[in-house]
Amino acid sequence: MAGIDFEAIRGRFQIEMPVIAGLESSIARVAASYGGLAESLREISDITRLPAFVLPGATREIYTTSFALETLRPWDDWDEDEAETEIQLVAEAELETSGCIALLQQVDPGLARPYIGARDALYGNNADRSRHILSSLRELWNHLLRRLAPDDLVAAWIPGVSNQKDLLHDGKPTRRARVLYVCRELNNDPLTDFLIHDTRALVKLIELFNRVHELETELTDEQLRAILLKTDSWLMYILQISSGNFFASRQEATMPKKPGSHHVVPNADGGWDVKKDGATRSSGHFDKKQDAVDAGRKISQNQGTEFYIHGKDGKIQNKDSHGNDPYPPKG
Repeated sequence: MAGIDFEAIRGRFQIEMPVIAGLESSIARVAASYGGLAESLREISDITRLPAFVLPGATREIYTTSFALETLRPWDDWDEDEAETEIQLVAEAELETSGCIALLQQVDPGLARPYIGARDALYGNNADRSRHILSSLRELWNHLLRRLAPDDLVAAWIPGVSNQKDLLHDGKPTRRARVLYVCRELNNDPLTDFLIHDTRALVKLIELFNRVHELETELTDEQLRAILLKTDSWLMYILQISSGNFFASRQEATMPKKPGSHHVVPNADGGWDVKKDGATRSSGHFDKKQDAVDAGRKISQNQGTEFYIHGKDGKIQNKDSHGNDPYPPKG
């Protein structure tokens, strides 16, 4: 991504300097965070602690971002070999992300329908298809993040985060807070940092393409295809991270899953933790037990897990079933 000529893009489309500067900054940060993620996965033990898609998916994210920017170059600047290579890489990326709509439908069919409409618009005769596609993309990333990381659950989780800087704005969770919440179970700071900057880069790309559309009236098929591919790739990546659906096998994906459990337990250094069974990091730390119970219950209800409240001696004091209780109370 170091070879991208931002000044040439600005000059070609007469884009305002703040738009280009913001984009260039976000691209530099996502590239640096990708380097940090790759560096953190040098050892086999580091790689096996994360799902297999994490590094290949991040690499695809870098490529689709770069390709979207490259489509703003005049085609006269592309040589034959370069164009042929791009065609092959784009085809591979499209194949890798072909399952993004199915994942989106699992999360929220209401979000999937307008996005399918935006993709269909690429091949339609709508004179205003560029506006249709770009407005759909702007709405999608924002609504999806709020769907994956709802205000109440993120707010309940934030008190347990060690570094709470930039997590709230006017009492509402920020984009950074929502991405941190989505990544909380993987417990990997370089991955979280990459996804934060990658999401910001997507937002800046959509802003740039929207500005080009305002100035140029109509984007080309290649440019629209590229921004849709970038969005497909981001969707696939964040939905895989969020859902834990790592595509180990079709059989595993269709097997009924045990609901799991969340526990309110005493912390050895004082206070109380909310922990998911099997997780290495707590979902939240609280000074008061009742605060931990309230936050833990919300998280458990959202994820459909069993909820256990422990005493200072570690023994279970109370239990709520928010999953598929095989012996639900009668009446």
